[in-house]
Amino acid sequence: MAIYCLTATIASVLPSSINLFINSSKKNFLLSLINASLGFFLFSFQVHEKSILLVTLPVILAFPLDPVMCIWLLEIATFSMFPLLQKDGLFVAFLGLQGIFLLSIRLFHLLGSKLEKRNMDFLLLGHFNLSRKTSWKDTLTLWGFYLSLTGQISLLIGQEFIKPPENLPYLYPYLISAFSGLHFMAFFLYFNEVVDESDGCGGKFSVIVVSALFEGKPHLQRHRLVNSALAEELKTIHAFSQKTYTPAQWTEVSK
Repeated sequence: MAIYCLTATIASVLPSSINLFINSSKKNFLLSLINASLGFFLFSFQVHEKSILLVTLPVILAFPLDPVMCIWLLEIATFSMFPLLQKDGLFVAFLGLQGIFLLSIRLFHLLGSKLEKRNMDFLLLGHFNLSRKTSWKDTLTLWGFYLSLTGQISLLIGQEFIKPPENLPYLYPYLISAFSGLHFMAFFLYFNEVVDESDGCGGKFSVIVVSALFEGKPHLQRHRLVNSALAEELKTIHAFSQKTYTPAQWTEVSK
């Protein structure tokens, strides 16, 4: 069994490692760290529940690159340790910290966090604007997060108020482990599928600029203003695309 686990672990780490070797960039380095730690956690021999904390370290570093998926993974990582935390009498602490974590996301948004607003909107329960233009992947991610959160709450309520059958005394720990394991496998596939669009240089940017200076100016003049303001930065950027709006235009587009 140990040989099988070793083989599976090495096989799980190779794709992102090879990609990092061929296309070296900061993003691919962080993705490789996430995939290597997830591969170790999922496929290694005799892994402790708390080993998931090894995964959370690179996930925190990759937070600005993909806030939604990183927050989701961090939240599931904590939930997966619930049986262990409950055994240590930390049920109330677990609920409190999970609540504070999710509420802090809302607080960061209200304080004007620099995280991309499109991604942050996914975590604002009851504040998602369905009329806003979103891709099918955005919508799938949104509802996936909601369903995941609903599943976690259901398992917690069931464990506290519904007694398991006598012949299955560890039913809820098994269900929580299976539920979390499916998430971790999905995260593993997701972070292996994500690619660096900058052709390995890590310097491809797409920006939205809103300014009153654009009033009465055609797109070409607007782009020249932006390029002039970012002249030094553009010297080290591989590819740069921009969308420019006046405040009135941005208000209309954001509806």
